[in-house]
Amino acid sequence: MRYELYIDVFLFTSFCLDFEALFLADVLLKKEVKIRRLCGMAALSTICSAILFLWMHHYLWYLGILYVIVHPLLVFLTFREKRIGTFVRDVLVVYLVYFLLGGVMEWVYMSLFAGKNRMGAIFLVAGIGLLAACYLKWQMEVGMQIILVHLWIGDRELTLSAYHDTGNLLEDPYSHKPVHIIAERTVRPYLQEEKKHARLIPYTSLGQTDGLLEIYTLDKLVIDKRQKQIRIEHPVIGVAADALFSGSSYQMILNHRLQE
Repeated sequence: MRYELYIDVFLFTSFCLDFEALFLADVLLKKEVKIRRLCGMAALSTICSAILFLWMHHYLWYLGILYVIVHPLLVFLTFREKRIGTFVRDVLVVYLVYFLLGGVMEWVYMSLFAGKNRMGAIFLVAGIGLLAACYLKWQMEVGMQIILVHLWIGDRELTLSAYHDTGNLLEDPYSHKPVHIIAERTVRPYLQEEKKHARLIPYTSLGQTDGLLEIYTLDKLVIDKRQKQIRIEHPVIGVAADALFSGSSYQMILNHRLQE
């Protein structure tokens, strides 16, 4: 039995599978490899696959070299992981994504396209896969920006969820300290004794062009950021209207300058 090989379909299919496998693995493993590197490694893998396929006469040997040598080498060159255990994990994750993508692509080709339009099936699965990966990456990045914080007002400690907003550049014009924003409903009951020390500063970053924000210098703020704690003595806290936090899972917006 003879088979016809359409080299353009072979190359395109191989590149899409390689790129999506690396991209999804990068998202799942939180490697943060640059897109151009992922594209370059996928292209290199595709070229190697094509050369092996055209050169080798035994299909099983082709598969063996591809999955035992080429793909593990591709994973190593992409993620540059030198620890054996972590490298094996990376390879397994990439193979799992390969398996799922290949199965889905074949099912779409045979079921939705009745085995008549492989390029259409590839485009559909590749597009949906990329959208899903981008959404997952965005969700994970947002999740990493939600941080647990501890705010001391006198001898009272408040434990809050805070969002690290790199767009919050608000600064106290008098002390030049960064201003962290907190929801009024969260902190107002604890500020009765601090009320006499409140001051107003102008702001334009919270949805108004000419507004005034009530700020306080409180006792201490401890931020649990990943595997380290950031301690801020006498942080400047701005009290904003609850509407700013409507529908949010956090009660505080941290300034982009966390270290001060």
